[in-house]
Amino acid sequence: MSTSSSDKAAPQWDIEVNAHTKLFTFKLGKILEYKDLMVLMVRRDLIVNYKQTILGPLWLIIRPILTTFIFTIVFSNLAKLSTDGIPPKLFYLSGTVFWAFISECILSNSDSFKTNANLFSKVYFPRAVVPIATTFKVFFQFLIQFIMLLAAIGWYAFTGYDFDWGVSLLLFPFLMLFSGIFALGIGLILSSLTYKYRDLQLLVAFAVSLAMYVTPIVYPLSIAPESLRWIMLINPLTSIVEAFRAIFLNAGIISVGGLIYSVVCSVVVFLLGLVIFNRTEKNFMDTV
Repeated sequence: MSTSSSDKAAPQWDIEVNAHTKLFTFKLGKILEYKDLMVLMVRRDLIVNYKQTILGPLWLIIRPILTTFIFTIVFSNLAKLSTDGIPPKLFYLSGTVFWAFISECILSNSDSFKTNANLFSKVYFPRAVVPIATTFKVFFQFLIQFIMLLAAIGWYAFTGYDFDWGVSLLLFPFLMLFSGIFALGIGLILSSLTYKYRDLQLLVAFAVSLAMYVTPIVYPLSIAPESLRWIMLINPLTSIVEAFRAIFLNAGIISVGGLIYSVVCSVVVFLLGLVIFNRTEKNFMDTV
């Protein structure tokens, strides 16, 4: 009895799951195939965050305004810290908006495995979709707060403050891109650790809050003593924050060397996070 050629053909699969993956595999093509799922996750996270709240998305505006008000009282009125000639409210608002993006991205991604364990156990999709969707959600929130910052800058410009914007504005997309890459990398590392060692989750929020004070958010880099400034410059976010303020507020230090260092650190941290994440996703369901 002869066998047809179609019977001998290798089976064709819609999805092939392989436990043996390369450490640096990002699976961009696979992730793009699940772009609809990513959009649904972004919508889900935005809705869940503000569901059953009285003010809803208005909290995106209220929180940075309240934080700016407190920072102005504590660090400007009481501590008398310099703001490099920038109106204190505008100085602290810019730092608050930027740090909200970084901190929320890290905190939201730090427990990706734990919060999505039920979903991971029921259906296959590239696990990296979750932290990427979370990062997009946080970036959407940042855009809303950034529009508020631009409105505040416009008000001060209307009242006579000269900002003198120039071609340095072209740096802004790159600053946000590598800030997001850095925060995503940190989030991937933390999510790969906290799913197994639950007590680390208790330290993440504290560590992120503490990190704000070694980043020039509530003070400019210019007031740091020369003998200690190098410690702050080790932080890859320092040059990015300074450039962010220099671009929009004309006060800050744009250091080409510092920005190159920040870019390199962001890429390295992201690749390290990707390696750890790829190793963890293979067996995390045995632990969660």
